[in-house]
Amino acid sequence: MIFKRNILYHLLLPSVFCKQTSMSSLHKRVQYYSDNMLRLQGVVGHNEQLNNILFVSGKSAGNLKRKHVIFFPGDVQNYRDKMASHFSNNKWTDWCYENTATLLASKFPQAWTWIIEPIKMHDGIFSCYDNFLTANLLGAPENLDNHDALLHLKVLLRSAVTLVNEHLDGTKQEQVCELESDPCENDESPVSTMDSKGINADLPIVIIGFSKGCVVLNQFLHELHLAEDNPELKKFIERISAWYWLDGGHSKETDTWITNEQVLHDLTKLKTTIHVHVTPYQVKDKNRPHIGEEERMFVETLKRIGADVTETIHFEDEERSLTNHFKVLEKLPDD
Repeated sequence: MIFKRNILYHLLLPSVFCKQTSMSSLHKRVQYYSDNMLRLQGVVGHNEQLNNILFVSGKSAGNLKRKHVIFFPGDVQNYRDKMASHFSNNKWTDWCYENTATLLASKFPQAWTWIIEPIKMHDGIFSCYDNFLTANLLGAPENLDNHDALLHLKVLLRSAVTLVNEHLDGTKQEQVCELESDPCENDESPVSTMDSKGINADLPIVIIGFSKGCVVLNQFLHELHLAEDNPELKKFIERISAWYWLDGGHSKETDTWITNEQVLHDLTKLKTTIHVHVTPYQVKDKNRPHIGEEERMFVETLKRIGADVTETIHFEDEERSLTNHFKVLEKLPDD
């Protein structure tokens, strides 16, 4: 799918006076970032909870899309302008949401990618996914009791797909626009390279957590058993084809990685692929030895009970560094 700059850019200019005014509220909820990137604001999930989402299309032609990639970012990460103006985060703008979205689109060219923004960031640093789990002030899990996190993701993804499809359909259907410069070129609609039905919500799903974002994946695992009594949720979970834990970590001294064998059995029964990518920044932290211990137990238990799991330790012979922690994102294999 290609978002044509001249169409979407003009749609957001104050100088556009489109006769189809019913689209105005939709445009307010969809912010254009680049030729293949949109920010969706106030996407509705389970129990009317709202999340903002950064959407990016892979580089392949629209009708070749075969999956959804859902990404949960870590602490520090934010939009470039917010990171640049922050007293400590400004050193890490290379890993802003926009750059991460572009990286993921290159790694998964045949996917629609959705970066789920945390509901808040404490002190502008600590990502808090309160819509997915019960967490403390810094976003670390207080407990892993049911929070309807999987239900929230299920509803959120469908709402996001609907919002993007409505936005794209609106840009295609607007017939008369009065511009200060060139008239609209509707034959160059950004949906022209897509399937006529737009984005399909019911494709396989890849779920990726990075750093603090892994707490959401951990919460999902504790809720897998709920699908036994919920056929619709079961169908959604069965669409998850792969899970990626990327150098998970948070501020508490427990539950960085899941070690409960029954919960890991529930994951194994899905017959999905599980990918673990870590760096010394987390698993060799002498001040937090529990992270490495839990990670080893997570991987060893999954292997023992027959899960399809791979583990890769990156930068193993290098000193611990936050730089290499972020660089694990670049180590994702190309899809």
